[in-house]
Amino acid sequence: MEGTCDLSVIVPVYNAAATLERVVGDVLALREAGLRCQVILVDDASTDGSAEIARRLSEECREVLFLQHDINAGAGVARMTGWPHATGRYALFFDADDILHGDVLRLTVERMEAHPQVDTAMLAYRYERGRANTGLEMSFEDTRVFRQLLRAGAPAIGTPEEMGALLMVTNYPWNKVIRTAHFRQVGLRFGTTHVNNDIRGHWEMIVKARRVMLSDEVICTHLVDPEGPNITNQFGAERLQMLAALSDVYDMLERDGDLRRREAWAAACRASAAGAGRHCRRSGRDGPHGPARRGRASPLRRGTGTGRPVASPRRCTARRAGRGGAPRAGPPRAGRPRWRHRAPGCAPG
Repeated sequence: MEGTCDLSVIVPVYNAAATLERVVGDVLALREAGLRCQVILVDDASTDGSAEIARRLSEECREVLFLQHDINAGAGVARMTGWPHATGRYALFFDADDILHGDVLRLTVERMEAHPQVDTAMLAYRYERGRANTGLEMSFEDTRVFRQLLRAGAPAIGTPEEMGALLMVTNYPWNKVIRTAHFRQVGLRFGTTHVNNDIRGHWEMIVKARRVMLSDEVICTHLVDPEGPNITNQFGAERLQMLAALSDVYDMLERDGDLRRREAWAAACRASAAGAGRHCRRSGRDGPHGPARRGRASPLRRGTGTGRPVASPRRCTARRAGRGGAPRAGPPRAGRPRWRHRAPGCAPG
């Protein structure tokens, strides 16, 4: 029953036998600070004994719930399997191999209690890479957005429109605490792709919130083994599933007229276009209008909700030429397209 505890932490589990007990222990340790917690472990067909560990933890501790998939469906599907079982007034989607900063989590819950209009709280993160645990702060772009929005001090609270720049922050699920009752009412879903399944959840947590709170305290240390199976280390064709994930977000926005009319829709378009363009250039593809998208119209051409479709790059060039401008002279740089996506509208590249 919703509201029977303070916080539900939903953890998709896949081959995390080495770290699973530590993560559960970090969450349950918050009981000493007076925070009543529930841990939901969703095993996604692990092959290393993770399911047995999760089952044992659930038998030993009534605050731990164990759920299991018969086949591997991806972290997004696992999160959605656990979400209906959350009984906490607040929820956090965490990973089974990262380090939780419990003091920051407790402080965030207290702040959300004091601000009942805040439905999503986003916090900072840090990396540890390699066996030497080399510490790194947030990515440069994420740091820039945080500093921009926290100029007046932390924490900052604003509407989704005022905090729209957060749509361009890396779409990690584990640095956001959400108000369970609100997102049960408005709906929350993660994607079904094996890679980038957290893009939709990231955007929904921002654009569907009444207010968003941002703070620069670190809630999670993301552990990345350069030689490990982390999705962060995958740069092959599987990364192109991002295009399907972005299309899923556009479908969600197109179905919701209110979201489509809000300024957050425009910010989402710009963020997704920039991200898709960067990824496709990095992958050696010719953009989301190229081979990776053949046979299906790009979401960037489906329309902006303003009654006019987003212009293609070729049309952008033609319009600039018609206004007296001209395409950039000379051949494009090797391996990179000449154009950059802009959406909505057709701003100069």
